[in-house]
Amino acid sequence: MTIVLAAAVIAVASAAQAITGFGSALLAVPFLTIIAGPRPAVAAGLMVAVLLSIGVAVVERRHVLWRPVLLMGASGIVAAPAGLLLLRTLSDRDLTLLICTVLLISAVLLTVQIQLPPTDPTTISAGLLSGTLLTSTGLNGPPLAVALAAQSHPPRTSRATLAMVFVVHGLIGNILVLTSVQMTDSTLHIGAVAVPAMIVGWAAGDRISRRMDRTWTRRAVIALLVVGAVLAAVTA
Repeated sequence: MTIVLAAAVIAVASAAQAITGFGSALLAVPFLTIIAGPRPAVAAGLMVAVLLSIGVAVVERRHVLWRPVLLMGASGIVAAPAGLLLLRTLSDRDLTLLICTVLLISAVLLTVQIQLPPTDPTTISAGLLSGTLLTSTGLNGPPLAVALAAQSHPPRTSRATLAMVFVVHGLIGNILVLTSVQMTDSTLHIGAVAVPAMIVGWAAGDRISRRMDRTWTRRAVIALLVVGAVLAAVTA
């Protein structure tokens, strides 16, 4: 039953990422926390996110904005060790509350439609925060999504750019986290069902995304953040 639930979670999370450009870890980590605990959930969420992002980045590569990828990718890698320190030192409850806080703040920023200047410092700051969150919570998407949404890029461009940044962050994050967190049977079983579940979820989400404009995409992102925050609060 645990594996079936995990597969369903990954499929829904993959559909969410196809629609909004991020969201696989956002939905997967809170649910997988209930199933396997926060630390294995972060590890499993990272594995799912990087596999999904590689596929998206390859398909959508023509729509990638490469300068944000380079700046966010490099700054995220620099900040990743700080997040790993948090993962090692925070209790399970504090780690879950951190996840909840990140999601709520991101939802508020998107709801008020904060406008950020499309400058290199903005992009680098988002990358630094994302890198810290990557290895501590597995939720590196919100600051990147907020930064790109505030710069009013077309949904497909934002989705492609986010995916490419996730590939860079995810490869480094997986190496750091998987060598620092003890793998459990639950984590390995989740990894085994991840690929078929991702394929099914992405196919469904991609069909939906083609019918959504920028306004509906923003609303979908906000809804994901709120749902994730509620789930994180419940698990805490």
